[in-house]
Amino acid sequence: MGGLDGTIVNIALPTISESFNVSTTMVSWVATAYLLVMAGCVLVFGKVSDIIGFKKVFLAGFGIFTLGSFACGVLPDLFGSLGWLIGSRIFQAIGGAMITAIASFETWDLQRFDLNRTPAQIKRAWRTTLRSMLETTSEPES
Repeated sequence: MGGLDGTIVNIALPTISESFNVSTTMVSWVATAYLLVMAGCVLVFGKVSDIIGFKKVFLAGFGIFTLGSFACGVLPDLFGSLGWLIGSRIFQAIGGAMITAIASFETWDLQRFDLNRTPAQIKRAWRTTLRSMLETTSEPES
């Protein structure tokens, strides 16, 4: 979710530029600010999750990302400013970095070999992961 949101906004940049009547150079900060914050915070939140726990960081990240997404949709229209959109994207990127830092570990943690797990449980965990990967990468049905 966090990684996809970093690139999908590029499609809307010309529309955003027209909406706020700013240059494409200025509007590119909507995407750039998100990616800079993501890149700078992923390692930090990985270490924080080692200290306070993966679940807390993941849930906090999900909440922050959701609030940031809401702010991206509401605040720029409310205040009519590109600055509010960029600020909301920065806030959203903090939550995205928290999710990104934890998501890959959580997937691995669910699948690691545990002597207490039966082969059927391990097989089911792998099957679930592969199914979710295929569902997210496949073309939508018409």
